[in-house]
Amino acid sequence: MIGFTLASKQDFVGAAAEYEKGLALSPGDARVYRSSAIFLALAGRFDEAVTRARHAVELDPLDALSHANLAATYWWARRYAEALESYNRALELDSSSNVMIGRGHAYYWLGNYEAARTACDKPTPSWQKYTCLAMVYDKLGRRADAQAQLALLQKSYGETAQYQYAEIFAQWGDVPRALEALERAVALHDGGLEFTKVDPMVDPLRNEPRFKAVLAGLKFRD
Repeated sequence: MIGFTLASKQDFVGAAAEYEKGLALSPGDARVYRSSAIFLALAGRFDEAVTRARHAVELDPLDALSHANLAATYWWARRYAEALESYNRALELDSSSNVMIGRGHAYYWLGNYEAARTACDKPTPSWQKYTCLAMVYDKLGRRADAQAQLALLQKSYGETAQYQYAEIFAQWGDVPRALEALERAVALHDGGLEFTKVDPMVDPLRNEPRFKAVLAGLKFRD
């Protein structure tokens, strides 16, 4: 979808126009509502995002992807219990649904770190798995395991995972390294930057002048 592509390139104004065009042309297409919901959530427009994600579920209630999309929208809105409920519904509809990392993130913010570890440890190796486990192991006090997951992420993805490094270091409380990674992500036009405005993982950085400069430079649409 053009809107998704533009957003990943940090053209948020152009992406917004494409999503609105898509809704006008395909008002009954759950896929358009799903994509639009996530875009609105990442812009911080949570009430609108949830409304659109719920409508996608109404249009296609037996589609696990619609429920997973609603879960992700709730997660960005920091409604973690509702996110977990929707992730579980997606899993009920499709046991092969790739929602385990999302469930892990919901458990993480609900403070159930052992459940988060179990959820994040199930998928095949990926940047999502390494990132999640690096943060979860730290919360569990398993520093060596947390460092090992970071090392796997660095070995497998190198410079392309700068945004994930920023998330990990922010959650570890290492603000200087997190800011350095975030600025490196900007220099590399990292696609993860589309999450910056609302990502709870980088909340420890929000009062830092360097973070505010990065956020201003990304020119998110309000």
